[in-house]
Amino acid sequence: MAPTVPTQTRVLAVEDDPAFALLLAARLGSVAPSINLQRVPRLADALRRAHTESYDAILLDLNLPDSAGLPTFTRLHESVPDVAVVVLTGCEDTQMAAEAVRLGAQDYLLKDAEPAALLHALQYAVRRQRHLSELAAATRAELAAKNRFLSHVSHELRTPLAVIHQYASLLVDRVVTDPAEVHELLTDVVPEQRRLTPGRGAGGPRSAATPHVPVSG
Repeated sequence: MAPTVPTQTRVLAVEDDPAFALLLAARLGSVAPSINLQRVPRLADALRRAHTESYDAILLDLNLPDSAGLPTFTRLHESVPDVAVVVLTGCEDTQMAAEAVRLGAQDYLLKDAEPAALLHALQYAVRRQRHLSELAAATRAELAAKNRFLSHVSHELRTPLAVIHQYASLLVDRVVTDPAEVHELLTDVVPEQRRLTPGRGAGGPRSAATPHVPVSG
């Protein structure tokens, strides 16, 4: 069973032919009088309107006074990627309309499509676009969570490694040679080593002990 169009579905028709725009409104009104259909004649008007008002779908003529061909769709889609676009085309432009679908349009229809076919295309275009937008949002949230986790892990690894590296440099470069000071340094390093090897501290299979490093006088 096809999904019904929500009562408040808002559709923007980007069409420069006023006679066809009236016909389009009549066709939609005959099968879905609840749809709120608005029209603009140019792509620039559509871009402005789509950013100031909310629409569920856009019916797009690819050939407009200020834009022609695929760039008409790509500019609109890049500007409002979460709005479903259905391309309206003449018989001679079906190949270009099919390419627009490949690039992200939800569907294309011939301009002489029956009202039922027009409604059906809008119904599924709106539903598919909402699904895609929800999926994209979930993917972005998952990626952000992974990035936060990796950043935390990276910090937890860098901190003890930096401490161990600094203390080891003091010993290797013989900045510290006094046995008591060496022992104190190594005592400070052990907790950092345990942070890198959980389970090996007290209560683990092997308890880390301060290693004995002979220091020549």
